[in-house]
Amino acid sequence: MASNISRRAFVARAVTSASALALPVLANSTRTSSGQPAPTDSDKGILDVAVVGAGISGIYSAWRLVTADPATLRILGRPVSTGRRLRVTVFEGSQRVGGRLLSARAPDLSAICELGGMRFASSHKRVVSLVNELKLPHHGFYTSHSQNHVLLRGKHLRVSDLNNPALLPYRLTPAEQECVSKNGPNVLIKCALVNLLPGLAELHGDELFAYLQAAEVYGTPLYRHGLWNLLARTMSVEARSLVQATIGFDELGFNWNAVDLLMQYLLHTPDVTFHALDGGYDALPWMLQRKFESAGGEVVHEAWLEGLSPLTLPDGSVGVELQFAGECPAVKARAVILAMPTRPLELLLPRFEGLTPRSAVAFSKLLGSVTPDPGFKCFIRYPTAWWKATGVCQGHSITDLPIRQCWYWTESHRQQCGSELGEALIMVYATTPNVAFWGALGPGNAQTEPLTADACRAPSKNQDDDARLRENWRTHRAPAELVAELHRQILALHGVQSAPDPLEAISVNWADDPFAGAWHFWNPGVQSWQVTHQMAQPIDDLPCYVCGEAYSTMQTWVEGALSTADLVQQRLNLPPRVVQGIRRHGRYS
Repeated sequence: MASNISRRAFVARAVTSASALALPVLANSTRTSSGQPAPTDSDKGILDVAVVGAGISGIYSAWRLVTADPATLRILGRPVSTGRRLRVTVFEGSQRVGGRLLSARAPDLSAICELGGMRFASSHKRVVSLVNELKLPHHGFYTSHSQNHVLLRGKHLRVSDLNNPALLPYRLTPAEQECVSKNGPNVLIKCALVNLLPGLAELHGDELFAYLQAAEVYGTPLYRHGLWNLLARTMSVEARSLVQATIGFDELGFNWNAVDLLMQYLLHTPDVTFHALDGGYDALPWMLQRKFESAGGEVVHEAWLEGLSPLTLPDGSVGVELQFAGECPAVKARAVILAMPTRPLELLLPRFEGLTPRSAVAFSKLLGSVTPDPGFKCFIRYPTAWWKATGVCQGHSITDLPIRQCWYWTESHRQQCGSELGEALIMVYATTPNVAFWGALGPGNAQTEPLTADACRAPSKNQDDDARLRENWRTHRAPAELVAELHRQILALHGVQSAPDPLEAISVNWADDPFAGAWHFWNPGVQSWQVTHQMAQPIDDLPCYVCGEAYSTMQTWVEGALSTADLVQQRLNLPPRVVQGIRRHGRYS
């Protein structure tokens, strides 16, 4: 990991701040077992921990800290509290809590739409345990149906046709045709690579991950390969195009780190089920926020972090000063947790004072080990569920048109198809490279506030979840031009010439700043299982910690964000959460 704050910058910062910070250590002050003075309540203007970012990893981290036994916390090996509750504040640049979880509901609908993360898997132990602990009601989320539509290269098919190579408009090799006929096109990547990596055929979960970490292909460690580089040598271009089209996520055929992308591809075994929260995925961070605030924490909105500096605290320990945009005052803290995606971290690094060049380069290298990847979502509301007349009901249809995935939203939350209760909603879900197509048709809506703030504010602690859902709908309305093009492509996918016009729509393009991506992927050459630990505290002698989905070994999922937050908690000497057994309700992600 990077180390060594620049001595000149550190001393200069300490000297210039001495009149405000350097309180004397009294002769009878409390001392640790090592003989060093323990922090006291002498300066209540210093936070124990400042958390920057109110996404799921940030608000979860803050909740864990403020409800922890303060005597257990260690920052750079030093105790923090003499028995009082920890002082923890979350600073969020926008006006909402949730980050890339973004639940919304129209004023006259009961269905909740997910513009960000939408589901979790029964195998996601941290999420499942947290949902159970917080007693958040949830239900099954159903993803597929044999009669759903498939439109590829202008040919209309049904999902049940995908196992028949003769019907597919792709020129597959005999071996690829055999693979498709037995298992469908989704397993083409596995069929192509199983001779190079025999463990793909029988290993799962942690055993598979350990196998891939140690694997070599063509005399080179697997993690040094991009997945596309391997596929170019083991499967036809036609087969790769087919599997990308039918999986619905083009990234699974891209050139990200082969180890981590294969784990994404093989993550879920057939017995895994998917689930959604009854109150929307935002119900999770909102519940954590309420518990955090009830325990004495505070969330400050419209606080855009502009810089970080090391400083000397009254007890002689190393702390940090946070500088914010506009009229927000600087904040001093014993430690800071940066619960942020890669893009804002990259923007922050040049304003991170006091780092040696070596530390700055090392930190920059760690940041560059992943790449943000864009995503686009839109919910279109219709007067009736006209698509049912074409024989579809729940799950999603797929196409190689820019809409890519078309989800029958209301019915996908029910085990059996029935009446849509007048709530006819379709979700369009597109990823790279189709996001650029939609980005040209209207504002992205990922960030509804300006990227700089004039003042910090703490919201009311009695925020109503229903009001938040409706506000998210209001602030993410889709432009007419974008909706018209979405409607045209939805009709084409369903093979109909006309249908009722949409009533309204909401959308978000996660390629926009400050997120710059819906999720992240590890680059080739990176050993993610090592970097994820290094990023938890990227600079050895500075109490600065990093968490979030970006640098997890389960990218694209809330489970990954929580896993990195737990790594940071370990660095702070907090005991691990007890992960409860998975409860299955019905088909119980």
